[in-house]
Amino acid sequence: MILLDDISVSLPPNRSDAKNILEHISLSIGKSQWVALTGPNGSGKSTLLKTLAGLYPPREGSIRFGDGAEADRTQPRMALLLQEPDNQFVASSVANELELSPPHGAPSAERAALINEAVERFDLRGFLERNPHRLSGGEKQRLALATVWLAAPDVLLLDEPTSYLDADERRRCVEFVRTMNRDGATIVWATPGGDDLLDAGRVVCLDRGRVCHDGPAAAIGEWIDESGVDIIPPSTAGAEAPPREALPQEESKGAAEVLISFRDVGFLYDEGDVLRGVNAEIRAGEVVGFSGKNGSGKSTLLSLMGGVLEPTRGVFERRFGSPVIRSAAGGSEQAVFYLVQ
Repeated sequence: MILLDDISVSLPPNRSDAKNILEHISLSIGKSQWVALTGPNGSGKSTLLKTLAGLYPPREGSIRFGDGAEADRTQPRMALLLQEPDNQFVASSVANELELSPPHGAPSAERAALINEAVERFDLRGFLERNPHRLSGGEKQRLALATVWLAAPDVLLLDEPTSYLDADERRRCVEFVRTMNRDGATIVWATPGGDDLLDAGRVVCLDRGRVCHDGPAAAIGEWIDESGVDIIPPSTAGAEAPPREALPQEESKGAAEVLISFRDVGFLYDEGDVLRGVNAEIRAGEVVGFSGKNGSGKSTLLSLMGGVLEPTRGVFERRFGSPVIRSAAGGSEQAVFYLVQ
């Protein structure tokens, strides 16, 4: 059991200018429970997970572990999956990251067998020599899940683990967590809402640093409708999606200017091709969506368009409306903004 007794947390800790993030939180979480921790952005979900993991000390109140009135104060084995996987990688390769993850003291043969199982379970065979920070968002999340699995935690804390995942990878992530829960791990899963709520047995909602709801997951949709708290409701099976309002279209005044044009573009990361033979032409005023599975090259293509990367093969004929001229002196400033993942 995890027992939070009237805890409050201020950040940065132990500073006079600290901001109050959590206020008077009291919760008990039983062994092998699956708790969905939800609430609007800024409500304190990530802070509560990090407090449970021992990264932030409570300003007031206490956290106890164990069962009964004489609860053991020894913290169980915990694994925290951060919202940004990059922030928890410390090694220079996927293989080294996995080597650091099993509990200390395990025999070498046992560690090797566990790491090999993690490689197969999370489909990491093709990435072992890659730098973790050079993987796609979904690939990073797979690696992060592999590291927490290898840690064999009693309590698994997850901060929006499906944020960067496509539908197939999301299903794989949820099934992984279900398996750990069936094997006895306690799950605390922070989420902005949606279908992530349906896998939990219990939903705890935070709003402005306080608990505003604690109840069974089966009734959460009705509570969201009545509460007015800004949480994404779970989908309703068979319900039709609401129609989307069409974007306003300006009256055509002939062919719009070509802003981006590239021919047979490719890009190589380390030892692997990410893009091969990509051709496209994008005109002023267009709204273009790039879709594809994790690791298919979406972010790399945007980086190429934004000038963050240069293609390893192929030609950018126009970028931001101007012919691409390669020169040591560099080009003129371009009106482009690239919002990274």
